[in-house]
Amino acid sequence: MSGDCKVGYGKPPKHSQFKKGQSGNPAGRPKREKTHYRNVWEPLLKIMGQELMVTIGGKAEPMAAIDALYRQLFAKALKGDRRASTYLIERWEAHWTANELQKIEFLKELIESDADIVAGLQTGRRVERFTGD
Repeated sequence: MSGDCKVGYGKPPKHSQFKKGQSGNPAGRPKREKTHYRNVWEPLLKIMGQELMVTIGGKAEPMAAIDALYRQLFAKALKGDRRASTYLIERWEAHWTANELQKIEFLKELIESDADIVAGLQTGRRVERFTGD
């Protein structure tokens, strides 16, 4: 060992120290495999789309499992279940918010196409109106 290299508590010899850019334990615990969420959701989607026979008012009716689930949730909310009520209200608001955003985007595109038409009239060129399709 050379005289300028101190070895002691908290100062291991240079040859046994980690190299720069190397992780603490390169041969350590391997990373776990990532879950393939598509495989997890496929069975659930199949079940939710299945037709069930549901009794409504004493009459059996075919209904998708997801629809039956929401009917049950709605019935619980009507009976005073706060969690069911909160969940349904949040879903309702999310649905309407998404629809409102789509309407706003449509109106923006419509306004932009109208501006193009006005600009076309001013310059003398023909511009087709946006139809939203």
